[in-house]
Amino acid sequence: MIARAGAVPALTGPRRIAKLRPADEVCVHGADARGGRQIKVLWVLGSDTVDPAVPRTNGVEVLFSRMAGLFDPERFAVSVAYPDHGPVVGQLDAAGLRRFAFLARRNWDPRIMADVERMIRATAADVVHSNSGPLDLHVALAARLHGAHHVTTRHVAYREREVAPWRRSAYEMIDRACVRLGTHFVAISEHGRRVLVEGQGTPPDRVSVIYNGCRVPPPATLLDRGVARERLGLRGGALLLGMVARLEPHKGGATLLRAAAPLLLEHPGLTIVFAGTGPEVPVLEDLARRVGLGAAVRFLGFVRDVGTLYDALDYLVLPSHGAEGVPNVLAEALAHGCPCVATRVGGVADVVVDGECGWLVDPEDEAGLRAALREALDHPERRDRLGAAGRSRVERRFSLEAMVQAYGDLYRALARGGPAA
Repeated sequence: MIARAGAVPALTGPRRIAKLRPADEVCVHGADARGGRQIKVLWVLGSDTVDPAVPRTNGVEVLFSRMAGLFDPERFAVSVAYPDHGPVVGQLDAAGLRRFAFLARRNWDPRIMADVERMIRATAADVVHSNSGPLDLHVALAARLHGAHHVTTRHVAYREREVAPWRRSAYEMIDRACVRLGTHFVAISEHGRRVLVEGQGTPPDRVSVIYNGCRVPPPATLLDRGVARERLGLRGGALLLGMVARLEPHKGGATLLRAAAPLLLEHPGLTIVFAGTGPEVPVLEDLARRVGLGAAVRFLGFVRDVGTLYDALDYLVLPSHGAEGVPNVLAEALAHGCPCVATRVGGVADVVVDGECGWLVDPEDEAGLRAALREALDHPERRDRLGAAGRSRVERRFSLEAMVQAYGDLYRALARGGPAA
């Protein structure tokens, strides 16, 4: 169902239409299977999309759209604030969540807090969950005023982002203010937790680690590599490396091309594909020609069926050298049995274990990346063993179900006033 944040309109949706009622009547206090009342959660999500004609989906939107509808409705009533023009609005609405059409405003616009206050009153939220720095302060203040608990997920620590020093300082001041307002922080890796606790001084009991999760496809649905390549129009017998990312300088696409260029002489069938869009595309196209890779590199643009691409690849490569939390593509590829070659940045090492399900190298280490790629390409018989180990690791620690369970446990602990760790 959909409601406008700035007024008290009708809630509409694909399933039913209902009039917005006073806050104490909005949600039925259903019986929790553990004997408590239904816990009411409000997600406040922003979007990177400014022009609906040019959608730009971020990882947070994708992650929450995947969780939508997976919480037990007997235990949780989940609502979401999200713009009408957001690229995952269809998934959120299809999941049956009550959705408020969150209005796009500038980060420091005081009306944001008033918008959030209205939504908290409308849902009688016990827990309000946001994911963005400037937005967090508005949400934390509104939650404090209405006796709700505030949770924010830190996907990348601010002190590791490539932003102006004054902006980084401002964001860390927001985090400190949120601590004083009672905010609980979620880090998506052990590295992220250390940065929050040791780097920013966030109290340890205010930080939980919840890994991002992904869907683990049933084995019967995985495609044979040759079939997957045929569907994508790729050569069936080639050694295939792929990078799936928004193509920006810090993702390391240029490092990949320079590292891989000498390997083409050793492996003439080698093909490298880039899936994604971004400002680095023309730079990478030019570099591929200059280092002699030419037709060995293909730019696929946005790939909607990324699962088929994972099935087609021999290895996923992500040589990032900038701020990373835990890139979703790593767990997604491993879930498809595709080993990874990646760099030791952010929380990457939480997902990819060097020698177990792929290789890890230092960021911007062109020679080290070349050595790892050479070892991978020279020993194709290791691919299936590494892929099976990676898939097993994701099933144990990085499944979507595990993430939903962990957030549910956190929401429940906060709503009941117990320990959140």
